[in-house]
Amino acid sequence: MQTRTTTPTRQLESRLLEIFDALWDDLVDPRRTKRGGERGRLDELRPIADDREGFHGGGGSWESHGFPHADCCGRLPTTVTTCTRRSVERRAARARRPHRAWRTIRGHAPSAPPLRRVVTAFDAFAGAAGAWTGTNGFRLLPDDPFVRGAASAELTLPAAGHLLAFAYGWEHPEDGGQEGLLVVGAGEDGALTAIWGDSWHQKPEPLPMTGAIEAPGRLRVSGCYAGDWGWGIAFAAAGGESLTVTMENVVPASAATAEVTAGAYTVMLTELRRPAGWSA
Repeated sequence: MQTRTTTPTRQLESRLLEIFDALWDDLVDPRRTKRGGERGRLDELRPIADDREGFHGGGGSWESHGFPHADCCGRLPTTVTTCTRRSVERRAARARRPHRAWRTIRGHAPSAPPLRRVVTAFDAFAGAAGAWTGTNGFRLLPDDPFVRGAASAELTLPAAGHLLAFAYGWEHPEDGGQEGLLVVGAGEDGALTAIWGDSWHQKPEPLPMTGAIEAPGRLRVSGCYAGDWGWGIAFAAAGGESLTVTMENVVPASAATAEVTAGAYTVMLTELRRPAGWSA
């Protein structure tokens, strides 16, 4: 009768198959390995020192049989995360959930589901979305001349088009580059609410504002500051060709003088066009 001999290599393979149920490609948790990153094969595990006990008198070592990651008893390094059948079943259940794939277990972010497009109050501004460049005129008092400087902006319609966000930059004649942000939302009745901040005009607290869409591609919002002083912002978008933004300061009657009458006057006049080479 012929005796069948089992080599150390086959012993280790049999042992691993029993523990990991043939899931060789899922042996390592990449968050816990010393080298980091994704490990897919046994020969990518970090080596550990072999104590050279010679298989407890049997001769040779695991390293000599092609497994430098196991010690004399075939133990794997502590960085290996064993995958029991129960944990595999839990992972498989998570993979079957909507918008979640098996590959998310391996460190890849799932792709977001496509947004369902609906009609919003800002659809008329869709053609104005994107980058803009141009000039800005600034003055402090009604009788001051406008000082022109470079301006740039980007208009976006985030939250699936339910918001309008206008981020801009401009040059102050003395204080240099400035920037601001206006975010506008619309209620079910069409009334607009907004919040606005500017590194020169309105800081550190942003200014809440309200307003309305006056016509397709045109809106106006306004708010009060420093008591009964007012500030207004008006947008006028001519499709995707040009965009004009006007900011007005409103002098209250309580602050009117012989030099400065009560009422609104333009402080900022921004005229924008598409940058060279821009395409939607």
